[in-house]
Amino acid sequence: MIPVNSGEFTLDGSPITSKNMDRIAYVPDLPIYDLSLSADQNLLIAKEMYPNFNMKKAEKLITFLKLPHAKKLRDLSKGNLARFNLIVGLCQHADVLLLDEPFSGIDVFTREAFIEAMKSEFIDEGQTVVLTTHEINEVQNIADTVVLLEEGRVFQTFSKEAALAEGLTIVDKMRTLYKGGATS
Repeated sequence: MIPVNSGEFTLDGSPITSKNMDRIAYVPDLPIYDLSLSADQNLLIAKEMYPNFNMKKAEKLITFLKLPHAKKLRDLSKGNLARFNLIVGLCQHADVLLLDEPFSGIDVFTREAFIEAMKSEFIDEGQTVVLTTHEINEVQNIADTVVLLEEGRVFQTFSKEAALAEGLTIVDKMRTLYKGGATS
């Protein structure tokens, strides 16, 4: 939706256009929906905005994540807003789900609920989830591949399996890479 200043974005080698944009769901760390409306009302809007939106899945996620869905978004806590954003993202039935700092400023219980959702039937089979976070310990059990960025560029990529084969956690592997092999 924002014009590209440099570089290019592709999906399966093709530029992202209005014809394939529905294959990507983006969950920002800030609310982008109408704060004066309830979560239920915003979900109806999402159903109109996203052609593959699954309202039955949204209803199940509301129960699973214990979202107070009748309240206006402006009356929800930051954790509940994060739950709402996650519900909208998960229900778009997109091939790729982009999650931008989903743990930012939310409590431990919301983080646990989020991680449970990531390990449940709510992730579509074959769906790729790309999650940006500084809370590495939170994703140790759900990450498959880790991409480390430094100064906006890919610094290193490794799989969780490779780290485990070395007897390291994801955090330990990151330490060895960033510190040039020293662990502490």
